Amino acid sequence: MIVVIASENERKLVEELGYNNCKVIVTGMGGINVIRALKDISHDEEIINIGYAGSNHLPIGERVVVGVSTLLHELFSYDEEPSKTLDFPKSKIVCYTSTDFVVKTKIKEPCVFDMELAYICAMFNRVKSIKVISDNLDLHTYEQCVEE
Repeated sequence: MIVVIASENERKLVEELGYNNCKVIVTGMGGINVIRALKDISHDEEIINIGYAGSNHLPIGERVVVGVSTLLHELFSYDEEPSKTLDFPKSKIVCYTSTDFVVKTKIKEPCVFDMELAYICAMFNRVKSIKVISDNLDLHTYEQCVEE
């Protein structure tokens, strides 16, 4: 199993969640960084993505298991594999991956937003994800959270 995080300040989450004995890869934020960092790893490797995520309704500090990963398309959708069910099938939490920090949404059901998970799911067959809510769609709150 390989733990994938986007930034060094998420390493503390790896330890808090008890995955400190696993290999950890820090990809950098966003899809292109994910692809570059993970391109040489076997698609059959078991991946667990741990990191901070924003949410429209979930409280800051809450830990959630992601059940479905998809790209965020608020304005326009196109033909693609719309979503992937993760290896935590009992979770109904959807993670919407965006190419930018999400500061507003029309999505009503509680969900999380990140910038990496959909790309990880596109590259690997066995993916799990645990997110810690850093903010409620507020960049300043996110920056405070990751500095602590």
